[in-house]
Amino acid sequence: KQWYQRRVAITAGIPINSFSISQSVDAPLTESNRATVICTAINSDDISTGLIQTNVRHTISNDTWLESGLTLGHGATFALTGYRKLTKYLWCHFRSQCSRIERDYLQYSAGATLGSNIGENTVIK
Repeated sequence: KQWYQRRVAITAGIPINSFSISQSVDAPLTESNRATVICTAINSDDISTGLIQTNVRHTISNDTWLESGLTLGHGATFALTGYRKLTKYLWCHFRSQCSRIERDYLQYSAGATLGSNIGENTVIK
């Protein structure tokens, strides 16, 4: 009699089209100032890119902060961001940025958000 062993291998494949890895460091500079550095590596469809972002946040009060940031990657982006708590449940956030800073081209954008936090006794109908 001839004995043989049949081996069956089942493999499962999970296709990955893209992934990113990000690392950040947040360091206090003074009581009211903090610096953040964020590095990100991105791979999508066999194309790899990287970004480095630096931010400095200045806390004016418990209700207000301002932040400036510089991002380098596909060109440079400079942004100014602010936050202000207006009342117990109402706040505003604004951001303006210059991106794609190149020799002959500058793109500017700005936006603002007015928001409200939901309180403990708020009923949504």
